[in-house]
Amino acid sequence: MTLSGKHEAMAILSSKTDTSRQNGTAAQEQLELLREFLDESGKELNRRKRRQRIFIISICTLLLIALTAFLFSETNRRRAVKLQEQIARTAKANGIATKAYTTLEHDPTLAFRLAEASYGIEPTPLNKQVIMASYAQVPFYYKMEGHWTCNKKTDKKLSCI
Repeated sequence: MTLSGKHEAMAILSSKTDTSRQNGTAAQEQLELLREFLDESGKELNRRKRRQRIFIISICTLLLIALTAFLFSETNRRRAVKLQEQIARTAKANGIATKAYTTLEHDPTLAFRLAEASYGIEPTPLNKQVIMASYAQVPFYYKMEGHWTCNKKTDKKLSCI
């Protein structure tokens, strides 16, 4: 090898070294870009997962609120229905007790029986008052006619005697 050949080989070697250094630098830059890309992708995945968690938590919270509101309204509806039924029973009982009160002077037995029926529907102060007042009327007992017919020959009941 001549001197010029040595210089050429050295030049080729140094150019290869420079090329490999340049390739190494380019590879490092690509590796750095790849790491940045992966970091950004990881951050984006974390953001998506966080958004999904927030969405699921929001939906669950809204479902709990809706369920609570439904149960509250259902409880109030049931209370209202019970109150309406009680009001209807009280009104019916008071209506019968009022009828008993109007018949008290003419027929205390009928008044007592009506007040008793009213008390069976719903115990109210009015029907209790009519029951007590019917006991105070004299004569208390009247034979109630027209409720049944009795044939003494065929019926062997005590009521037919």
